[in-house]
Amino acid sequence: MMRRPLILVTFLTIILLAACGSGAANAPASRQELTNLQAAAQAVLVAWAEQSGTIAIKDANYQVVSMDGNAATVHVSVRLQDCVEAPWLTYETDIFLRCADGQWQANGEPELELGAAYQPRTFIGHTGCVSSVAFSGDGRTLASGSDDATVKLWEVESGRVLSTLRDEEPRVCSVAFSPDGSVVAAGGGNSITLWDLTTGRELRKLLGHLDLVFTVAFSPNSKLVASGSGDASVRIWDVASGRQLENLSNPAVVRAIAFSPDGRTLAAGCRDGTIELWDVASQEQVRTLHHLGGAVLSLAFSPDGTMLATGGSDRTIQLWNLAERGQLRSLSGHTDWVTSVAFSSDGKILASGSRDGAIKLWSVATGRSVRDVCTGADGNAVRSVTFSPDGQQLACGRADGTVTLWKVE
Repeated sequence: MMRRPLILVTFLTIILLAACGSGAANAPASRQELTNLQAAAQAVLVAWAEQSGTIAIKDANYQVVSMDGNAATVHVSVRLQDCVEAPWLTYETDIFLRCADGQWQANGEPELELGAAYQPRTFIGHTGCVSSVAFSGDGRTLASGSDDATVKLWEVESGRVLSTLRDEEPRVCSVAFSPDGSVVAAGGGNSITLWDLTTGRELRKLLGHLDLVFTVAFSPNSKLVASGSGDASVRIWDVASGRQLENLSNPAVVRAIAFSPDGRTLAAGCRDGTIELWDVASQEQVRTLHHLGGAVLSLAFSPDGTMLATGGSDRTIQLWNLAERGQLRSLSGHTDWVTSVAFSSDGKILASGSRDGAIKLWSVATGRSVRDVCTGADGNAVRSVTFSPDGQQLACGRADGTVTLWKVE
């Protein structure tokens, strides 16, 4: 969990140019007085930033919350230009002012803290590593799968556990919601379990794999679920009947799969670095890509289906232009395996999580790392990252058994 930043800066008393009068206690402030107070608070914040040498203000909002005679309080919400850990977050402080010799002056040292509405939230409940997280289609529920052999369904707004689904397998490696919100799938052991979300009961268990199921994914129309396994196969199943429709043979252990947004293509990332693209209707292999340098551990299609991102054991993310049938660029910055990648809903940002404990945000257009959501200083490996459907939240599952959500813009 990202620690709440607390920045204390000692500075000389600042004499402000905004004039003030003696004023009567509890008298309503005039429009001019409010303007003066906001200007005074702005001057305090700017001077504070300049003297600290470490704070660059992007924008701020000033609200006068109290004025009593020669004392006033202005609440400030500010975004920092160079906040590495969480660039989209709002930080807040109360600036206390006093009127002396006809001028508003800073009264005490402000404390800049992460605003309560924007603090990352951590959901605690699993007793093993959280290997996978997934949002429901409406964004109201988050599923997490863990090495403790459970799937937990969390209410995103409150953070409370709605239900805990227990699997017979020793661990859960992957979870997925059907896009229509009716079913959740979990892969672990050599099987896939489907649960009916209306009743909370197990719908059916899909058997056929000969080794550990690492990954599961639903088709966009919710009718199919695919699974990838250590037996080097990708199997496609009919959700309604549980019948296996196809067994697609791949060159190595399959660690990641994803359907394209139009449902026509299924991508499979393998331990030997190959990415197999399959035509879902014909079950024919249409293309093979190569993530050079290591195993493919994660992959994701862009929302428009024109790009594919792959994360590998070589510590890189590779972006592929599917229309031009070639690699677009390679993104470097992580110091360990890239275990998960996810596109934002508008396709402009790519999030990556790594065994190094860091979560990075990348500009898809330029390939540059734009921010670190968390730096990985605590050594808590990130196993899964995903954006909410509206792109407003980013969730991750971590090795210590926690699930963390950040509010994003």
